[in-house]
Amino acid sequence: MKALFLAAGKGSRLGSLTDDTPKSLLPICNGTQTLLSYNLNNLYDFGVTDFLLITGFMHQKIEEYVNLWSSNKNVTIQFIYNPFWQQCNVLGSFYCALNMIDDDFLYLHADTVVEQDVWRRLNDVAKDYVLAVDLKKCGEEEMKVSFDRGRLIDISKTIPLNDAAGEFVGVAKFSKNTLSFFYEMAIRLFEEKGLFLYMEETLMTGLKENRINVDWVDVSDLATIEVDFIEDLDKAKDIFR
Repeated sequence: MKALFLAAGKGSRLGSLTDDTPKSLLPICNGTQTLLSYNLNNLYDFGVTDFLLITGFMHQKIEEYVNLWSSNKNVTIQFIYNPFWQQCNVLGSFYCALNMIDDDFLYLHADTVVEQDVWRRLNDVAKDYVLAVDLKKCGEEEMKVSFDRGRLIDISKTIPLNDAAGEFVGVAKFSKNTLSFFYEMAIRLFEEKGLFLYMEETLMTGLKENRINVDWVDVSDLATIEVDFIEDLDKAKDIFR
């Protein structure tokens, strides 16, 4: 199984912290790890040895950092530089990876930190599309999900707050059977809506057209956080000591 890290964005909402440092290389764990190394180590300890990273902003720093991390490990590392990272959103970077994947894969944003049991729960579900969901009251900014009798029926930031059952925390497991759907749907959505799209737009469209079933696991009791703002980073430092 491969782990796909999306690490192209700058993280401009963190202000000067990301002027000369990619967001994924910001420190947590009392400075002993970064957002990126925490997940790399968790996945490596979980048994993943094949890593694919989509880079953009300050890609050389990420490549140097990961190569140093992997220097004493028996792992495979691939980098894909997205030269259009400033002109697209997550779906553009995800699209860059699709032709490089030929196996089931774990999906994560490099600025999202989760504890290892999240991966274990995802891996225990033998379905094509499996999302990690935090069942909670959501805010406007979060990638929300809604259910119908336990079945996931929608995923979007625009779901009304009263209809949202929780947040997709940004990590998932997808089987290799999903690759043709993602590839076809990404091209279609680029043509219809442009490049500034989230990956979740493909899932939302597939659900509404009854083309796919998306399963989910409850990770509400586990530590997860997406670092978008300084207060998120402070919280990550507090949670992941």
